Amino acid sequence: MPGSLLGRVIDAIQSAPVTEQGKRELLSYVVAGEYALAVELLCDRLGEGDHALSENQFQRLAGLCGELEVPRGHLDPVAELLAERGVSGEDGDSGGGGTGGEEDGG
Repeated sequence: MPGSLLGRVIDAIQSAPVTEQGKRELLSYVVAGEYALAVELLCDRLGEGDHALSENQFQRLAGLCGELEVPRGHLDPVAELLAERGVSGEDGDSGGGGTGGEEDGG
């Protein structure tokens, strides 16, 4: 995957269909060095709302989840929403095991 981890995390947040306030909050975790937490919270927000996430965005997010060992439970709701809309997002190995988060969209 090209680019630094930091750059890919920032790009995922900046290109995500979340509010500007939500992006600022997520980026504050990145500034604090909490990349995995920022990605977990991004997944949680995307999985809780009706966000227009593209398949390409999902695949990049899934790659980050795997690289940062984000529990699969954070990514599954995003994949389910994509599947409901007929966008192929389920790839079977895009994150670790575990449970989902609790943060709500912003």
